Amino acid sequence: YDIPDECILKTGNDSVSTVVYNEAAHIGIFLTAYMGIDTYSSGKVKFRITDATTRYISDNWPVIGETIKMRFSIDKLLKSGSITIIKCSYKVYAKNELIIDIKESGGFFTQETLNNGGGIKKVMYQSNIQSTLSSAKSSCNVYMPVTNERTFSKDAVHMFLSGRTEEYFGKRVVNSKIVYEVCEDAMFVDEILEMNEHGGKYGYGYVIARKKIESSFWPFKCHFKNDPVLPGTIMIEGLSQTFTIFQTVMGAFQTKYPFNVKLCTGYIMQSRFRGEVKTTNKELLYRLDVKTIKQTGIDTLYVADGEVYCDEVQIIEHKNASVIVSEEKN
Repeated sequence: YDIPDECILKTGNDSVSTVVYNEAAHIGIFLTAYMGIDTYSSGKVKFRITDATTRYISDNWPVIGETIKMRFSIDKLLKSGSITIIKCSYKVYAKNELIIDIKESGGFFTQETLNNGGGIKKVMYQSNIQSTLSSAKSSCNVYMPVTNERTFSKDAVHMFLSGRTEEYFGKRVVNSKIVYEVCEDAMFVDEILEMNEHGGKYGYGYVIARKKIESSFWPFKCHFKNDPVLPGTIMIEGLSQTFTIFQTVMGAFQTKYPFNVKLCTGYIMQSRFRGEVKTTNKELLYRLDVKTIKQTGIDTLYVADGEVYCDEVQIIEHKNASVIVSEEKN
């Protein structure tokens, strides 16, 4: 895949979101079509991912104008009645170097089977939140909040995501040579409903955000034809954008020296997908609980677990989302 300058998922001057690399796994759907999935299912099944274990191998991420190569291998194929499950390996390369290694499972299901899915937990969003807020409340001395605000409107969130960080938070949070900016169509967060540097599941703080769902939302038009469903990668990116806002508010980027933000190599992220987001749904809620903050030299590692709710039912569990903020003193 040649990454074009007009890529809708740009996140800065020349970088792009990991959604680009992860969605390229759709070569696996092409492969199963080539193998005859539509023939022996009479064209009545729909693909959905169920689980993914992701490991970032390299920091040498491709940029606009470069090419990525993908290799998708089916390791096991299981068939039971109308359901077909595939277990596979997916690798992404840039300049012939392995940068992402994913083990994932997915399946081809009838719409009736999908309609019977109950999400990850038979628990509604509000009761789940109440049970977790009473957990550990230790504080973290790494945080240096740049504002007393803990809720942010759509205008404020979109101002931040559009790269106007200094305009909202002031110069002290933008002393970096990097630019974080996404186009309006790639803003997958609308509001920050709650944010706290204390408490949460692990005692290192939490954040809750909202994204309203419109039937005209562009991913529905291409994912998939005659089967509009929101990609799990889009929701994971929503968690990532929420995490970036949380870190900004908590002063993670308020450093004396310029810095870089990078994904943590070697860390294993685990994701479970157990529900559909269709054009008839109303909203997504994101929750992130920070579980680890570790300083090593000039690097600070942030690790969080995420949850995604669709109309108050949890449909995604995303563990070990990890980011390193690294100062540059030379």
